[in-house]
Amino acid sequence: GKTYLIASLFNEMAKKGEKSILIYYPEFLRSLKASFQTNYTEQFNYIKKIPLLLLDDIGAENCSNWSRDEVLGPILQYRMENCLPTFFTSNLNLEELEKHLGITSSGVDKVKARRIIERIKQLTIYQELISKNRRDW
Repeated sequence: GKTYLIASLFNEMAKKGEKSILIYYPEFLRSLKASFQTNYTEQFNYIKKIPLLLLDDIGAENCSNWSRDEVLGPILQYRMENCLPTFFTSNLNLEELEKHLGITSSGVDKVKARRIIERIKQLTIYQELISKNRRDW
């Protein structure tokens, strides 16, 4: 399945000694939001600057202006500018992800969603992987 292939590539790179982290993106957003009064900047900068990052399940979160424009956008921009390896997994293809990122409680913003997708494209080699769901064993 897609997660296995991505995780294998990620693990291969991590074994070479690079500091790395795999984060479940929806939970990271919850954790980050809960840290506003404590260590928000520290958490955010750690993820933004880690040499090797895997963002798991992008598109499973409830999209908001904050999560798109203040979290995901700056992380992707920093990683793009600094040529930091970044992996993503999603159950959505790029077109579906763009639609997801464009819709927030305050309306639809196709321009900001497109900017995020362009950054993802700069950071990745897109590979659609299809297999049966192994969670139903």
